[in-house]
Amino acid sequence: MRKVRYPASTLTQVPFTRAVLGVDYAFANKLSRSGELYQGPSGPKTLPPSATRYVGAYLGYETPPLKWSQRLVFYLTDRSRAIDARLSWQARQDLELTLAVQTFDGPFESEYGRRPASLLVQLQRFF
Repeated sequence: MRKVRYPASTLTQVPFTRAVLGVDYAFANKLSRSGELYQGPSGPKTLPPSATRYVGAYLGYETPPLKWSQRLVFYLTDRSRAIDARLSWQARQDLELTLAVQTFDGPFESEYGRRPASLLVQLQRFF
């Protein structure tokens, strides 16, 4: 594969369009959901121009002292996806413990295809 170099002056002349469409809704029972559709450049004014398209979704539920949330990002460009699930417990007004699992899937050369699953344990103290 041969790399093509473009003069720096041409990088500022590449037109691109970016669009985001989002919808959020929170129910009275503390369930909330969001959705987002994004289309834009894959990098800052890249040559040759390429586009990134993804769909994102969020679902969350809160019953104090517990909060649950799940996020999904699906790249339409390369068919890869990422899922982030979290459970948070507010032990005190100034202390919160969060457990999260992130999983990734897609073809090897895709945005998320090479990433391993991960586990997060986070303790936050607010002051």
